Amino acid sequence: MNNLTYYELLEIEQSASQDEIKKAYFRKIRMYSNEKYPEEFKQLTKAYEELMNEEQRAVYDRSIQNGGEYDLLLNQALNYKNGSEYQEAINILNDLLINYSDSPDVRYHLADCYFELGWFTDAKTAIQELIFDYPSVIEYHFLLFLIYRDQQEYSKAIAQANKLIKLQPQSPYPYRHLSDVYINIEEYDNAIKALERRLSNCTPGLEDMPLLIDLLYLTNGQGRGEYCTRVGERIKRVPQNDEEKQAVINMLLNQTDEIDITHSCLPQIVRIIQDMNQNENMEISNYLHDLEQRMEINGYNKVETTDYSSQSNYNKNGEVAANVAHENNTNYNASYASRGSIVVAIIVGIIFSFIGTPVVGIIAGFIYYFFAEAIWNMIGCLVAIIIVIAIAGAIFF
Repeated sequence: MNNLTYYELLEIEQSASQDEIKKAYFRKIRMYSNEKYPEEFKQLTKAYEELMNEEQRAVYDRSIQNGGEYDLLLNQALNYKNGSEYQEAINILNDLLINYSDSPDVRYHLADCYFELGWFTDAKTAIQELIFDYPSVIEYHFLLFLIYRDQQEYSKAIAQANKLIKLQPQSPYPYRHLSDVYINIEEYDNAIKALERRLSNCTPGLEDMPLLIDLLYLTNGQGRGEYCTRVGERIKRVPQNDEEKQAVINMLLNQTDEIDITHSCLPQIVRIIQDMNQNENMEISNYLHDLEQRMEINGYNKVETTDYSSQSNYNKNGEVAANVAHENNTNYNASYASRGSIVVAIIVGIIFSFIGTPVVGIIAGFIYYFFAEAIWNMIGCLVAIIIVIAIAGAIFF
């Protein structure tokens, strides 16, 4: 059975109607039941399901036409396209179009190659014709959105983004596409509203983190401090378990790597990570401690930026390029964990110089600088013990 076409498998003509396909299928599975012939049953069922679907049947018919020429040439074209050799891909796709003019795959990849070469008029014409024939295919609508956006036809890009939202209202990506267009034309309030259309009508999950990060930047850039703080609280509520919490922290840590040390949103991101981490992961705590010191040296609070967007990019399918749950588990240097302020270390050194000798003061200053966190923890414990003893003394004596 493996070398037979679906039509040969069901013993029908290639022009068979759906009724004929159905009758042939039920006749064959009576001969090859699932209990006795599971492999044959599986092949028959696959053939039946594919031939009963008109779109899948059309694709299959093309694949077996002319000894498999269609699949061979299409794969060659896609290899050229994936290697950014768009003109070579176009040559093969145009040849395919002569014999397979009804193939939506050939027409789509041709439009996409035109787009990649910046031939926007040809790309637009090709994809609009394809959308007319297949109005519900999201991939086609997304390519048209990209064409409008890159041609700076922003009103059309906005309309196309709204069509994408209607086609996939439960997906976060089209809302972000819409927000990005508003950012391009500096309509930041509308960019925020576009993100909230999704975020205010769902319980945000990991897939919504790029939108929340965008919203964090936008509200911060607009000077809407309370709103920005509320966005931070919403980010902290996203994870439902420890794995998701680590994924959210990793995404935020990536932002601290990608934006400038003087970015006005960096302190807010650091606070969110600290609140979520709660010193559970000391590598992260050490990294944040070092980052705060570098921010203090660079005077981050005196600098404002106008970078309203987050640092993520889209791939061709409108998906976030990085896997939000599992990628980028960066390790951070732990050498700064317990260091204290240089200024305080100098003051401690001076005090101990007066109490003892200058050498004692230098040693005390160094000890404080390198072990400040441990020293303050010990002081806190001693104070707590003294308070407990005092309370006990007051009660019992």
